[in-house]
Amino acid sequence: MITPDLIAAILRQYILGLHSLHGISHWARVLENGLKLAGTTGASAQVVQLFAVFHDARRLNEYRDLGHGKRGGVQQKQMIADGYSHHP
Repeated sequence: MITPDLIAAILRQYILGLHSLHGISHWARVLENGLKLAGTTGASAQVVQLFAVFHDARRLNEYRDLGHGKRGGVQQKQMIADGYSHHP
């Protein structure tokens, strides 16, 4: 589940800024579209939520950034290992 605490934790490590092309408004659009698709495909809403906020969370730039998605997944795993829960 996306919580204000989760967003704040991700943003503490996000280097591109809130208003960047791949920033928080982009995450919101990915979430909205992903949840619409989940409703028709049966995809997990929790997976969609986590993907929306982590997939670009570790971008190094706005353009070609190979590996940015994998770095976002590593960040999520590290947060879980550090005791962060995605549940309120």
